[in-house]
Amino acid sequence: MKAIQRVAVLFAASTLFGQIPAGHPPLTSSQPPAPPAGVVRRAQPSGAAVPIRNLIDRHLFAKIQQNGVPHAALCTDEEFLRRLHLDLTGRPPEPAKITAFLADGSPDKRGKEIESILASPYLYKIQKTKTPFLDRWVYFFMDLFKIGTSQLRIGRNHFYDYLYLALLTEAPYDELVREMLTATARSNWVDAPSNFLLRHYVEDDSSPDRMNDEDSYDEIAIASTKYFLGIDLECVSCHDGRGHLEKINPYLATVRREQLWQQAAFFTQAKLRKPYLIDQEFSLLEKGKGAYDTKRSSVLRVPRYTADVTPRFLLTGEQPRPGEPWRQAYARMVTSHPRFAQAAVNLIWTELMGAGLEQGPYGAQSLHDELLAELGRDFSGNGFNLRRLIRTIVSSNAYQLSSAIPSTAKPGHDAYFAWRKVRRLPAETVADMILQATGTAGTIPVWRSDQTVQYVMQTRSHEDLRGADTAALKEFLVTFGQSNRDKGERDLAPSSAVAAEMMNGKFVRERSLIRKGGRLEQIQSRGSKSSAEEIVEELYLAFLSRRPDRREVSVATGVLAAGAEGLEDLAWALMNKAEFVYNR
Repeated sequence: MKAIQRVAVLFAASTLFGQIPAGHPPLTSSQPPAPPAGVVRRAQPSGAAVPIRNLIDRHLFAKIQQNGVPHAALCTDEEFLRRLHLDLTGRPPEPAKITAFLADGSPDKRGKEIESILASPYLYKIQKTKTPFLDRWVYFFMDLFKIGTSQLRIGRNHFYDYLYLALLTEAPYDELVREMLTATARSNWVDAPSNFLLRHYVEDDSSPDRMNDEDSYDEIAIASTKYFLGIDLECVSCHDGRGHLEKINPYLATVRREQLWQQAAFFTQAKLRKPYLIDQEFSLLEKGKGAYDTKRSSVLRVPRYTADVTPRFLLTGEQPRPGEPWRQAYARMVTSHPRFAQAAVNLIWTELMGAGLEQGPYGAQSLHDELLAELGRDFSGNGFNLRRLIRTIVSSNAYQLSSAIPSTAKPGHDAYFAWRKVRRLPAETVADMILQATGTAGTIPVWRSDQTVQYVMQTRSHEDLRGADTAALKEFLVTFGQSNRDKGERDLAPSSAVAAEMMNGKFVRERSLIRKGGRLEQIQSRGSKSSAEEIVEELYLAFLSRRPDRREVSVATGVLAAGAEGLEDLAWALMNKAEFVYNR
């Protein structure tokens, strides 16, 4: 920025940048004039009673009361609106939405806002409905399943469309999983659900066009058990759990390596091949050998040993029924076991609440076993509806608690979800926030497609950011820990590189400048029609989803006195405020 000295003064006066220390104490709240009646602008004192809205509140607050754990009060309306939009859509609410929400004095406005975000009408539409909610959750599952172009090429786009339609039409989650586990295809570039299994192919070291069958079956078994049952078999794929995992995972300490092979054997009737030798186009047909060969050399792990490797479900020991296709048997066993619903609940809960309900590994006693079990029964009993599950969680007052940690809290109390867990936002969300707040979302071509999108969360994977126009954005995402869906995992850890990227990175610098059609240019073009105070409020709403307090207004209006340069400085400074990149 050109006016570094002026921004430094702004930092000192307004505390516009800082790191959240361990334990994430509450961020500074704004102190605006008194709001209309019925609008919650300040959290009540910690420990104030909150209404019980659903089964989540009934379980959590009973446990909190039983064990004398202090809890936060409900969050403010500003905090709720920003939190809800970031969690459900990956983008903050627009200033007009915030203003209208704060002015609404109706007691059920939070529920109405939840419904407005979840709504995705599609009947009698000329084009398929697209919403930020669908964008965000399809991206979530694409990230979870690690679907990218490096493994699948065009298959990636087909799988994306498949997931989008499934979430749009509220397809039951168990039905979706059965389709993926039992898919067949002469080409994964035509049949979308087959890409889930084919993503886990392993090439043989003898030839790049040949598959290592047993390694591929192992990878499919590991992935499906992890995603759909919440059990990670990666360690026992190389050695038995006994003598290795007792202090890490008591359940896996009882699992033998051959049990993974028995889980993998369900897929041996399938044949994964590259019949066309074209790029990453595969076939997946029921023409496999129907036997797991422990003598087959592995390109990933230590040699196998002779063992009973007939198909046998890990959790029950069940085998396929006579004449039942093995993959169909596996899909039936997975989706009918209580762990399936519980794993899905824990997955969505973790994404929305910042930590899982299972405090310990599967098989160990957990603080919230009863809640997880009841939520699992509720999920399965209501058609495995993901949208309903999300609604249940965000409608609870447990979700709507403030992030202000009570002064009497003790170590271990955070396990009770007695306050909001503050988290750094993922790379894609921060980038989209910058694009939306500055009004500078451009055009991102979807690779191997005639489609273009505006936001990162609308892309199919990181490979869409291929051109010079998106180079700065791509660098920003990598620095912020974006997953490459191949070998790298998402990284949300704080680092000096992240701080440097926000302060000096090309993407942030460019987006904080006055650009044609952007928010700053629109403000500048209004001239004297908007007062300095009105401009400050608009920018605070756009970047931080809240109104500034009197001190912030005083300092920021002084910065705006520098004209265009001051306007850019203020936008840059607001993006560098700690609360911008945290969800509280």
